[in-house]
Amino acid sequence: MLNQKIKLVMTPQEKAKELLNRFQTMLESPFTKGLMYQDATRCALICCDEIMAALPTYPHIEGEYIENGQDSIDSSQRWYKQVKEEIEKL
Repeated sequence: MLNQKIKLVMTPQEKAKELLNRFQTMLESPFTKGLMYQDATRCALICCDEIMAALPTYPHIEGEYIENGQDSIDSSQRWYKQVKEEIEKL
């Protein structure tokens, strides 16, 4: 039995930090320390944009959603917008 609690949901701020750290690690070089952070930030923002662009959209009919799944897609869109805002703050 695990005594650790596993956190399944990240806040947008935690996700922003995770993305930046992952890209910084990939781009790490002793010659590009100053550029590394800027490049990691750009990569993380592009990552969020690509995820949001890949989310499907459903047309509306008479003010109703065709699919109930649209609510969760809208939530995902809002969440990744918040992640982008947090990346820009870091």
